Parts: sequence; C-alpha cells; structure tokens
Amino acid sequence: MGNFRVCMGDESDIASSTPSGHLEALPEEAESAALRARALNAVAECCAERGYAATTIAHISERAGISNRQFNTMFRDKEDAYIAMSNMVLGELLTAATSAYSPDKPLVQVVRDAARGILGLMGSRPTFAKVAFLDYRTATPRALQLYQSGVRVLVSLLDQVRVDSLEQVPLPSSAARGAIGGAEALLRNEVAAGRAEQLPRILPEVVYSCLVPLMGQEEALRQARLAEDPGGGGS
Repeated sequence: MGNFRVCMGDESDIASSTPSGHLEALPEEAESAALRARALNAVAECCAERGYAATTIAHISERAGISNRQFNTMFRDKEDAYIAMSNMVLGELLTAATSAYSPDKPLVQVVRDAARGILGLMGSRPTFAKVAFLDYRTATPRALQLYQSGVRVLVSLLDQVRVDSLEQVPLPSSAARGAIGGAEALLRNEVAAGRAEQLPRILPEVVYSCLVPLMGQEEALRQARLAEDPGGGGS
C-alpha cells in the first residue's frame, strides 16, 4: 500500500534539511506542522488498514512516531484527528474535480477532466482512495456528513449537464445523483478489489456511468471514447 502524503511533503525531506537530521532542530512552528502532517498521514494509513473502529490512538501514535501526549496536544480525541484527516482528503479531491472547470470548456469536457483528476489523484495515493471509499461512510456520523457534502459538490457540477440537456430530453432532478452513485460504485469496487493504483484505467467507464443517464447511450459512449485520449480534447 502506498504512503499517504500531505502538502507538507515527506518527513525525510524535512529531516534532511537540518544538520542533525532530527525534527528537534526545526523551528517550533515547522516542527509542529511536521508532527501534525505525520499524525494525519498515520490516521489515514491506520484506518485504511484496520478501519476506523479498530484503530486506536496508540496505533496512530506508533505509526507517526509520536507519543500519545503529543497526539493529545494536537487533537481532542481519535474522531477529531479523523475529521481533520477527512477534511484534508476531501479538500484535495474537490480541488482535483473543480479545477477542471473553465468557462471556455464544454461541460462534458469539464466532467471528463474532473473524473480524470479524481482518478489520477486516488490512483497515486491508494491509501487515500481506500479511506475515502471504504471507510468514510461507516466511520462516524461527522465523517459521513463530510463525505455527503463532497458528493453534493460533484452532483452540482454534473447537474449542469442535465440542465443543458433539458431542451432535448426532460430529466428528473435526481438524475445527476443517480449518475454519481453509479460512478461511486465503480470506484468502490475497484478499491475493494485492491486495484486503487489502477483507477485511472477505468476513466472511460466512469465517464460513461456519469453521462449515460443524462445524455443517452450514444453520446455517453462517444464521451467515453474521448476520455481514452490522454489529451482529453474535443467535446
């Protein structure tokens, strides 16, 4: 399983920036940020391996190389640490999706590019994918709420395709949510089967799943074929 890394970077890079190679030599603020990054990475890794319920603070602290006391100075409890990690994960996922938007792009190309961004991000971080698709929904009610808020953003993006299609085919407002549900199922099955690193290869299937309820089979197939092009051009 790949390591889950946050924006702070690999701790080996941080350690090598000091003569002694120890975090203690860092300024206080940088040391605190590095410890928090290690703890959040450890939360994700432990929960991906064990599940939230079976993960303890001791597991997280041991994986992060910190003491329980240090953990308790950063987080109120295990759930607080999990929610902090979840916010980080969902923030990166939504950035990958929403950065695909441009007013100059056709909406279907935005959907293809957003799906490519999400699959690429999760494929490069299999621990990230496992936590996001196998653990969030059952971990805690707060984590489920965060997951659902992220889904709503993606539904809102996809719903613009439905709105644009209304002149041709009347579609219910629930169509976009159903389409996202189909894509979720595809991703979850791949991650559960241990193929998180291979997620980018199912981009055409995800694009098809997202668009077929909104645009029909013929157009969804055309968009899926366009998704196979690494350049992602065309509409």
